[in-house]
Amino acid sequence: WLSGMIRLFDPQIRVLVAARDSAIQARRRSHPDMNIFEDRDFEVIAECDIDIEAQLAAIEAELVRRGAG
Repeated sequence: WLSGMIRLFDPQIRVLVAARDSAIQARRRSHPDMNIFEDRDFEVIAECDIDIEAQLAAIEAELVRRGAG
C-alpha cells in the first residue's frame, strides 16, 4: 500500500522535494558555518495537505480529458 500511496501522490512529492531542496539551499546560504542537518529549528521544511478522494477524482478527470477514462 505504501508504494501505491507514493505513486498516487507523486506530483505532490515532487513539489515537496523541490521545496525541501530550495529551503536547504537558502538555509545553507544564511547559515554557512552551521551543519543545518543538526539544526533542530529546521525540522519541517516543506509540507502539504493530501486528500485521497480529491486526488483520485483529479486523476479520473485527467483520464477522461485524455480520452482514456
